[in-house]
Amino acid sequence: MPFFSKKILAVPLWLLVPFIQFLLAGNALAKLSAEAELSYLNYDAKDNSGQHLSSHSLTQRYSLLYQTAGNILDNRFGSYQLSLGYDWATFDTTIKSTDGKESYNNNRGHILYSGEVIVDPKEIPLRFSAYSRDMNRTQFLENTSGLSSNLRNTQLISPQLATSIMSGTHIESGATLVAGVKNGMTNGYNEILRHLPMLMLDYRDSINHDTSSANPVDNRLSRLAFVSLNKKDNWFHYRILSYTDNITPSDSYKETQYQLGTIDQTMQRRWVDFSNWLTVSADAQLTQRTSTIKNIASDNYTDFDLNLFGIARRSTWEARTFNNFNRHKEESGKITYHTTVPVYASGSLSADTSWNTRFSYSDNHDNNNNQFTDYAAGYRVDTFKRASFTLSQQLDVEKTTSNNTEALIVSGALETTSTSKFSRDVALAASYNVRNYAYKGSTIANNSESNFLDQAINASAIYTPSNQIRFTLRQTNRMTKGSSHYIASTVEGSNPINSAQYLDSRNNLDVSGNTFQSITDFSVNWNPLSRLDIALSVNEDIYIPDQAARSYRTRFVNSIDYSVSNFKFSSRNEVTIDNTEPSTDTIYYNTYNRLNYTFNRNLDSYASLSYNKSTGNTDSFTSLTWQQGLNYYFYKSSGVTRKLFEIIEAAEYTESLSETINNSTTLNQKRNSTNLSLGARYYPIKQLIISAGSRYSFLTKFNDYTLTYYGSLGLEFRLFQASLDYTCSSARADGRVEKRISANVRKTF
Repeated sequence: MPFFSKKILAVPLWLLVPFIQFLLAGNALAKLSAEAELSYLNYDAKDNSGQHLSSHSLTQRYSLLYQTAGNILDNRFGSYQLSLGYDWATFDTTIKSTDGKESYNNNRGHILYSGEVIVDPKEIPLRFSAYSRDMNRTQFLENTSGLSSNLRNTQLISPQLATSIMSGTHIESGATLVAGVKNGMTNGYNEILRHLPMLMLDYRDSINHDTSSANPVDNRLSRLAFVSLNKKDNWFHYRILSYTDNITPSDSYKETQYQLGTIDQTMQRRWVDFSNWLTVSADAQLTQRTSTIKNIASDNYTDFDLNLFGIARRSTWEARTFNNFNRHKEESGKITYHTTVPVYASGSLSADTSWNTRFSYSDNHDNNNNQFTDYAAGYRVDTFKRASFTLSQQLDVEKTTSNNTEALIVSGALETTSTSKFSRDVALAASYNVRNYAYKGSTIANNSESNFLDQAINASAIYTPSNQIRFTLRQTNRMTKGSSHYIASTVEGSNPINSAQYLDSRNNLDVSGNTFQSITDFSVNWNPLSRLDIALSVNEDIYIPDQAARSYRTRFVNSIDYSVSNFKFSSRNEVTIDNTEPSTDTIYYNTYNRLNYTFNRNLDSYASLSYNKSTGNTDSFTSLTWQQGLNYYFYKSSGVTRKLFEIIEAAEYTESLSETINNSTTLNQKRNSTNLSLGARYYPIKQLIISAGSRYSFLTKFNDYTLTYYGSLGLEFRLFQASLDYTCSSARADGRVEKRISANVRKTF
């Protein structure tokens, strides 16, 4: 059943007449508008096999809307807005083919309305607002999946035939009443009302009902909230939520919430000054959800949340804590407890020394003896900020325990970077990171212990001798020892899946044991001219595991960007060599180049070329794509410059070749395609556009082509739009010919 019965809203109309007259007493603006749309489409297809399809579709839509808005008593009492109208749509679609005849037709009407009233007296301590709207217009849907003719399997042109209407009821309603102290009141009531609690009632209702569309919906969501400000920033919330789904009743539920704390009526957290350096915020919430279907109790639960937040600020340090306790009880009797206690602190010891520290406690357990506990603590100190080299140290310790596992994670880091005091041309940086994972697991069958050590040494140097050139060198060495396990952790980055997951996505082998990885990257960025940028980088990646094959990757990357007022060129080139012992080699070539050139205001062009190739021991793949375009614009000047016509030309050629060696037999698969298009648009007057064009496409063979040509006529005024479109496409392979003509008229009153 709906959360609120519609009978509650039933009020004798004569009781509303004095109120309506009072509302309309202020200045009002009214407008009456209407729309009429008419579309006709004819689609025809046939081929050499004798298959034939002929279809036509006529769609109509009409709407009428009255709108008015105004103020109540010259805005001293409030304002209102009202819209009322009707939207009606119909379509008639017939499809005839060698497989038979199919017909689709329907008509739907829909009331459009929107109303909003705001009652906000200046000298009365209340504000009331209410609204209700359903302005969703009808839409025509296309769905020809149920049609059986073979002609529909490889369409050259989209038929765009209307087969259903999406409409129905989609009502959004709500009302809000706030009573209490208001800013700006001058009649002395505030002095009396400030001793009384502020109250708010808020109601929201959403109804969606459309069972006749292709995607039927029938649901209702109702929400009612009562909020009271008890004292200063202490708020009490009572919320009721009801969701009813008549199509899927098992999704229906009711929810009740009680909340007390520093959460205001807009659900924003308030902070209370406990002292001049300490602010706190706290709230508690109880949520009860029950399914409306008695036999479905899996979604029934009771949640209790308690939050206690605090922020402390002094001149040299700051601390924050966000504590949460949650109790979740399911209908089956399972109870889960979750506690989180994080504390963060940061500060400065001097002008060149700062620090931060953190501590967290997390506990998650239930009444089925499932438990997970996590303790984590750490600190970081940054020193010598004003010296030639900075020095930073970091240490984190974490311990996790669960039913049958226990893990101790210790990680540390030592970092240094140069400052401008050392050199303005050279920047140096180095770091050492270490992590150790001690894992202990126990099962009924056996006990297992493991230790995983992960170390990484990073160094980088950047040399900038001038504003035009920059050299960058980076080196990373990573060593791992031992076997890794997945460890649930609250510290980010402390979940080792395997010993080769961190530095390069290619190293996704599930490997345990000792590994060594070295990554060297050298790059040069050169800016010889203000509009020319050249970059070159070389990357060498060596991966050596004890219990798997060694792999080497070498990558060369080059980029060039050059642009002037009428010319722009960009190039991206990459060569990658992969080698995995003993004899697996793969080489990748990738290049993309694009050129844009503007001859003048009337003529511009572009051309691009991309080439990709990969060669391996057993297979290879090559692809080539070339694109070209030319655009011509002609402008007419008679006091005001406007575009008179334009010509657009584009060409694209794609070729691909794949070779696979299987049992000493080479399998080749070659494919190429070419697309040529030419189109023009003519604007004899500002409101009229005439366009025409053609597209020629063929695959592999020149005489195996598809030819498409089109023409369009469009007229657009502020209150009137019309268009006429014709498209014809033919395929030589099977003699397929498709034609589509459509006419559309839209008038606004």
